[in-house]
Amino acid sequence: MRRPAPPSLPDTQAPPPPPPPSLPVWLSFLSPPPPPPSGSGPEVSAGAMRLSAARAVSHGRVFRRLGLGPESRINLLRNLLTGLVRHERIETTWARADELQGYAERIIDYGKLGDTNEKAMRMADFWLTEKDLIPKLFQTLAPRFRDQQGNYTLLQRIPNRSNLDRAKMAVIEYRGNALPPLPLPRKDVNGTLLNQLLWGYRQDLADAKSSPGGPPGP
Repeated sequence: MRRPAPPSLPDTQAPPPPPPPSLPVWLSFLSPPPPPPSGSGPEVSAGAMRLSAARAVSHGRVFRRLGLGPESRINLLRNLLTGLVRHERIETTWARADELQGYAERIIDYGKLGDTNEKAMRMADFWLTEKDLIPKLFQTLAPRFRDQQGNYTLLQRIPNRSNLDRAKMAVIEYRGNALPPLPLPRKDVNGTLLNQLLWGYRQDLADAKSSPGGPPGP
């Protein structure tokens, strides 16, 4: 006697895997933006962009805390970046300016994608706390560097702060702004070995002349 065939199971498909959790805007900002559309400037390979991101991490730039907690650090960088986009030149401590430089370069890369790019708009909306600056990013700054890949900013040391902490200070600016150029820093030649030896010789000679016996004879 033939055994009845088992009932066929309904044709079901495995449910699709859940989408990966989206990164916060400030964290996804650290990943390289997609290349700009063709015709909008020089294209960069994905490998080169990954390399530049890895180099930034290896140099410790991404993890500089600036003496603040994560949220306070991000808020500080947002305010600094907003001020830089508005004035195109700001003065701050060297540590903050050095950390800001990577973010100031990255926001221009996103600006090159255009205001029709969803991710570029999200980045601009998050990082620029003053929303009237969003058109400036896409319509003024990004076109200025259309034919340039990187090196949008200039970082320059200035004299240390004169209060008790003597903090190292710097000026960071976007290249091509309408502000008068900063004077080039003077090279300190007094600290060279030769000048130090000459200074010591002059001091010894002056001390010898002022002594009661006068300078030694030949």
